Amino acid sequence: MTSYHLDVFAQRPYKSPDQWACENRIMPLTNRLLSYVETPYLQEPTRAFGDLATTYKIVVSCPSQCGKSCAIENCIGWIALFHPRNTLVIFDTKLNSQQFSKTRLRPYLRDTIHLAAFDDTTAENRRNDKYKDVSHYTLAPGASLML
Repeated sequence: MTSYHLDVFAQRPYKSPDQWACENRIMPLTNRLLSYVETPYLQEPTRAFGDLATTYKIVVSCPSQCGKSCAIENCIGWIALFHPRNTLVIFDTKLNSQQFSKTRLRPYLRDTIHLAAFDDTTAENRRNDKYKDVSHYTLAPGASLML
C-alpha cells in the first residue's frame, strides 16, 4: 500500500521583499526579472519594508521616472503573499493615487500576484462595486490596502 504525505499547512520559505522581487517580478518594459543593478538606491527601502520588527514608516523621496512605482508594487505584492495585513499607502494627491491604482497597481495584482479579484476580463468583476473602488483593495481576509 502506497502512502502519500501532503503537508497542507507547511509555510512557504520566507523571503525578504527585495529577494522576492528579484525572483518573481517581471518588469513590464524589459520583460525580464527585476535586478537592483540598475536601481541600487531602491533596494534598501524595499528591504526596510520587510523589517516588521523595527520599521513603521518609510519615506522615499526621489526624482520622477526612477522606479518608485515598481518598488511600491513589489512591497504591496510581498505583503499580499507573505504578510497579509492592513496597509496604508499615502500619495501626494488623490488624483495621483487613483492614477497609480488604475494604471499600475490593478494590472500588477492581476498579472504578477494572480489575485483573481483584480481580473477585469470577467463581466462579473466589471459589474462588481468593489472593482470600481480604486482606493481600497482586499488582499486577504482581514487584510486591506488603502491608497
